[in-house]
Amino acid sequence: MTTGRLTYEHITIGRDANRDTHAGKPIYYIFNRKAGYCMGRIFYYPSWRQWVAQFSEESIWSAGCLADVQAAIARITACKGELPGSPADDGTPLFGMETAL
Repeated sequence: MTTGRLTYEHITIGRDANRDTHAGKPIYYIFNRKAGYCMGRIFYYPSWRQWVAQFSEESIWSAGCLADVQAAIARITACKGELPGSPADDGTPLFGMETAL
């Protein structure tokens, strides 16, 4: 069942409490699963007509983390950008740290 948050080995992807958008589509924030801090975001880039990731300057990425991001982008693309049944729909933040990059 899709929960609206995607959890992988190293990261969790989800919407923020403000439900930010870019080009009319949702922005998904990338959080470190252990520390809970925001490491980047996934959003639709209309010039390329695809979902892309933007990483925070301070973040460090392993091959496993990057594979998790690639899987998340594939899932978001398959759902046409809207992950159904999102627990964030009620405004509940992921780790209370929805910080824009």
